[in-house]
Amino acid sequence: MRLLEEIIKTLPKEPRIKEVHICAFDVAVKSLDWGLSSSFRDPCSGSSPAWVRKAGQLIGMEARELARYSLSERLLEASLGMATLNSLSDVSGFNFQEINADRIVLDHGREKNVVVVGDFPFLNKLRPEVKNLWIINRLPWEGEDGLREARGVLPRADVAAITGSSFINHTAEALLSLCPRAYTVMLGPSTPFSPILFKYGVDAICGARVEDPDLALKYICQGASFRQIKGVNRATVFNPETDNT
Repeated sequence: MRLLEEIIKTLPKEPRIKEVHICAFDVAVKSLDWGLSSSFRDPCSGSSPAWVRKAGQLIGMEARELARYSLSERLLEASLGMATLNSLSDVSGFNFQEINADRIVLDHGREKNVVVVGDFPFLNKLRPEVKNLWIINRLPWEGEDGLREARGVLPRADVAAITGSSFINHTAEALLSLCPRAYTVMLGPSTPFSPILFKYGVDAICGARVEDPDLALKYICQGASFRQIKGVNRATVFNPETDNT
């Protein structure tokens, strides 16, 4: 988990947790700012506890300490950790653009080999436009099975779209290592806006920024999936070393 450790080291130490909302599909945390993540948990019948340590005592906690939950083997803790990490990210140096991830994947992948890791609404639109499309979509606790599948196709990709949820089951770093020649897009609400991703081969970071917290929380706390949430801006930042837009 070297990638996550590197990102955590860049986070500020001072902020503390102000709000935590762990809901059906999404986690929202406020510290320095608001951060989001997809919400996953282990099967309740599994051998590992599915709950969150220190639940009920998270408000006021040092935010960087809670961000380290992203390293946890418990999926719900890792989800909470990613939302906290995203709430601490310094985005002041980024030039954000309002470009949807599906457009980026299509523009770079037309008539080429495309691999998508995750489940996204644009897949049906993408299929007739590309030469080959491979989709790897596993349950969060099946990360190792997904990696085995990815090893067979990601090295062949001209374009790779990888869900930010791969940070939650700790497959992100391995997935990125499998596609060194591909134009790589990391996308989804769990995706951290960190320049360290560029060092690991990401060309476009497509994540989420909370613009209207009251509106967004109304949706999140009432069971909305990320696709339904209002008050959130889908934003993209490109790797300055590979951006040719």
